Amino acid sequence: MTLGPFRLATLVAAVLTFAPAAARAEEPYVIETLGEHTRYLVEFEPLVGVAYDGPFNPHGAPVFGVRLTLNLADGFVQSINDSVGINAGLEFDANGNLLLPVDLQWNFWFSDSWSMFVEPGVALSSSATTTIIPVGYLGARLHLNRRVALTLRAGFPDVTLGLSLLL
Repeated sequence: MTLGPFRLATLVAAVLTFAPAAARAEEPYVIETLGEHTRYLVEFEPLVGVAYDGPFNPHGAPVFGVRLTLNLADGFVQSINDSVGINAGLEFDANGNLLLPVDLQWNFWFSDSWSMFVEPGVALSSSATTTIIPVGYLGARLHLNRRVALTLRAGFPDVTLGLSLLL
C-alpha cells in the first residue's frame, strides 16, 4: 500500500495534534510563561524527507537539505510562551530539483520536551523551470535536551525529519 499525499498529510496532522499530550506527566507545561524556553540565536537543522509536490518529481522522491533559523525575539503574544524567527533552507533531490524556502517561524513552547511551530513563506523552486512558490509548514520538536531536538515538519511541498541544534 502506498502512502498518498492525503493519507500522509492526515498521519502527520494526527502526530502534530497529539504530540504535546505525550509529554511526561511530571513535566510542567510552560506555555503560559513568556520566555520560559531555551535561549538561542540560531537553529541549525540537517534534514531528510519525502516530497510530494512542487519542484520535486517524481512524487515521493527523497529530499535532503538543511535549514537555518535566526531567532528574532519572544513572540507576538505576551500571554503565552512563543518566539519568532526567520527560517531559510536548501532542499534538493537526486534529480537535481531544488527548493530554497524563506519563511517566518512562529514557535510555541509547551514544555521542556515539546514545542510546535507554524511556518508560512515563499520559496525559489527550480526543476524544469525556476519559479517562486508559496510554502507552508506545521512542525513539532521532541527536545532530547536543552540544545538538541528531533524536528518533524509537514506541509507544502514536502514532509521532513531533522535534527535541530539550538546554538
